[in-house]
Amino acid sequence: MQLINFKKVIYLPAILHNLLKEENKFLSTFSFPNANFTEKYFLFKYLLYAMDIETLILPVIMDDLREGEIRSDIKNIRNNEDFINSLNLSDLSTLQLLSSSSSNEDMDAVKNTTQQKSEIFLNKVFSEHIEMWERRPEMRASLFISLYQLRNNIFNITPSSERKMVPAFYKKNLFFLKKILEEATNNEIDVLLYIAPIRNDVTIPYNQEEYLSLKNEIRNIAKELDIKYANLENTVPNEFWGLKDSTNNSDKVEIDFMHFQYPGHIIFSNTLKNELVFDQN
Repeated sequence: MQLINFKKVIYLPAILHNLLKEENKFLSTFSFPNANFTEKYFLFKYLLYAMDIETLILPVIMDDLREGEIRSDIKNIRNNEDFINSLNLSDLSTLQLLSSSSSNEDMDAVKNTTQQKSEIFLNKVFSEHIEMWERRPEMRASLFISLYQLRNNIFNITPSSERKMVPAFYKKNLFFLKKILEEATNNEIDVLLYIAPIRNDVTIPYNQEEYLSLKNEIRNIAKELDIKYANLENTVPNEFWGLKDSTNNSDKVEIDFMHFQYPGHIIFSNTLKNELVFDQN
């Protein structure tokens, strides 16, 4: 039996996999940072095309509904011709629209021009004579991290700062979340949809009304589609949450709302296993 789990933690997939192996179930986990439900929808569509899935384990984290971009890893699935041919016209049009701003297409405008030839020549020369040229991706990443920390420092942004919902992204993410669930239902895939754990010994970094509205909306969607829903936000005890390095270039550690310690992973893995209901036949 193939189970698909969209999770964002490190230890939990391995622990849960071993727990489910005792029941002769096989867990595959697909995880990438801050994935929104547009990305998860097309990942799920690809997994449906590539694998035999019987159960989908799908967490809802408010931060993910604040994201709106689709990364190149997801855009690149359109290069699989067989997969593209498996999509209906609506999904194909949506994927093409979302992928229209990819860097490869941006470069098409300068294809076979003097600019392209000049860049190829300069890259070749600089790569052969300037050692740091090959380190540009690392330097770019370091620059973005420094700018991110500087922004946080200037505006006093920490993990505890309230994160407002972006209405357009929220609406779009809920739309694709519902499409995932409808697709799973249409393919007779069991679903466990749940609100992910968050520590509750301090004020959480969400607008309370927005967070409550999200939970109510997720519960209502699950009820409408007759999908198993669980609010698991308080399942990991507060003592098993931790701290993280500063995100604003200071020496102070900060509260971590997204990750818990190993004992918490054991507790939550057992919680998920108990929430899953399998056909015993």
